[in-house]
This record gives sequence, structure tokens and C-alpha cells, in this order.
Amino acid sequence: MPNVERSGSKVNLYRAIIIGAFAMMVTAVSFHGGLDEFTQREVANTTNETIGIYVVSRAINALVSVLQTSQLNVPLLASAEVGQMLDPVNDAVERLSSIVVWALGSLLVQRILLEVAAGPVLNWLLCSIAVGMTAFLLLMEWERFRVGCRQILAVSDGRIEICRDWLVRVFVIVAIFRFIVPAFIALSFLVGQTFLQSEIAKNNCHC
Repeated sequence: MPNVERSGSKVNLYRAIIIGAFAMMVTAVSFHGGLDEFTQREVANTTNETIGIYVVSRAINALVSVLQTSQLNVPLLASAEVGQMLDPVNDAVERLSSIVVWALGSLLVQRILLEVAAGPVLNWLLCSIAVGMTAFLLLMEWERFRVGCRQILAVSDGRIEICRDWLVRVFVIVAIFRFIVPAFIALSFLVGQTFLQSEIAKNNCHC
């Protein structure tokens, strides 16, 4: 029986060490920020390009509006006919402007989420939870710690295990929130670039 208890304790200790090492690795990746830099750069570039498209579309819209309200001397065409000819162009530019506004709103939300997810506050919060969780997992395998909790704090082993489970869950939730935003944005950019490159290659083949 003592051999079985010691082997089980060793398994739990190894498990605690593995979980703690994984938590420290996740924290190191969080502070490295390579994924964050990539997504922030891509979002910034896309935002600048989208703003440029919006400015150009508004300029075209203004030009078309001026042409529609101006009296043009076009042979064989009345000014009303010129305005009707420019209506499809005006409608297309208006639709493009609306789409660009929605795209800018989406990019703004992405930038805000990136600032929160990649900010120092969340990084240090994740680090603190990882260190606390690792220390608690290792202390749980120290018999004197359990005895002290039972005798001094009147905390049972069951409550200690519940506290351990909650620490692990909190770490997992914070880690998911920390990485899911930049990972999702980076994946969307990579998929978009791959799709665009494939479409460009198809068009070049047809040409």
C-alpha cells in the first residue's frame, strides 16, 4: 500500500511539473509577442489601404455628383441623359463606400481587441496566474502543506483540490482569451492572402 501511494504521489508530482512547465512556456510565448506584431502590422496596413480606398471612393462620388448637376455640352446628348448615364457609377461608388465603412468598423474593433489581448496588463495577469498555479500544484504534493492546511486553516484535501481545479480553469480561460484574438486575426489574413493569390493565379492563367 505505501508503494502504491508513493507511486501515485510521483505521478501527481510529474503531472504538476509538466503542467507548470507548459504554463511557463505559454507565458514566455505571450511576452515574446511575435504573433501580436504580425497581426498589428497587418491590421495597420489594411486600415491604411481601406482608408485610401474610402477617400478615393468619396472623391469619385463627389466628382460624379458635380458632373450630374452640371450642364455639360455633349454632342447628341442632353444633360439629363448624361446624369442618367452616371447614375450606375454613382450607385456603385455609394455601395463601395458603405462596404468600406463596415470594413473600417471591423478593423477598428480588431485593433481594440488586439490592444487588450496583447497589452501588458493581460500578459502580467497571465504570468501571475501561471506562477501562482504552478506553485500551488507543487505545494499540493508536499505533505506538510496539506497537513498545515488541515490543521491551521481547517481546509480539507477536497477543498484544496477544488482550488487547484479553479486555478487551472482560470489559467486556461485567460490563455485562450490572450491568444485567440491575434490567432484568429492572423489566420483570417493568411487565408485571405492565400485566396487572393489563388484568384490572381487563375486570372493570369486565363489571360
